[in-house]
Amino acid sequence: MRVPPMIALVAAGLTLAACASKTTPAAQPPILATTAPHHQVTADEKTDGQTVTLAVGDQLEVTLHSTYWGFGTPGTELHMTGQHSTVVPVGTGPGHCVAGEGCGTETRVFTAASAGTTAVTATRTACGEAMRCTGANGTYRLTVIVR
Repeated sequence: MRVPPMIALVAAGLTLAACASKTTPAAQPPILATTAPHHQVTADEKTDGQTVTLAVGDQLEVTLHSTYWGFGTPGTELHMTGQHSTVVPVGTGPGHCVAGEGCGTETRVFTAASAGTTAVTATRTACGEAMRCTGANGTYRLTVIVR
């Protein structure tokens, strides 16, 4: 069956018009990271009494080496984003400790949330088996400046 030339021409025109009316979505620009990578600062008993400076978004991980430590609540400049305790098994031999020593660690992870100055603090009353902490042995303080 032969299609008359006029019908073929109209059909071709309609096909072209339909193709021309379709819109192609614009290419999306790539997503680029606009902030620098954040840093993680670690602290422990060796940093007691010191000052650390963080940028907003940086992380601070404080690990104290006794399960007897109890952390205080810092100011709004830091948000606690993680916590964990590691307890060393009681017993003898490598990897074990004597009962009552508080063997293990207490760790808190904070994220710097806003500019200002605050402190990470911790206290303990026991410094070993049947030993009360005396003087500075029962306190921990790290001053944190967030810029």
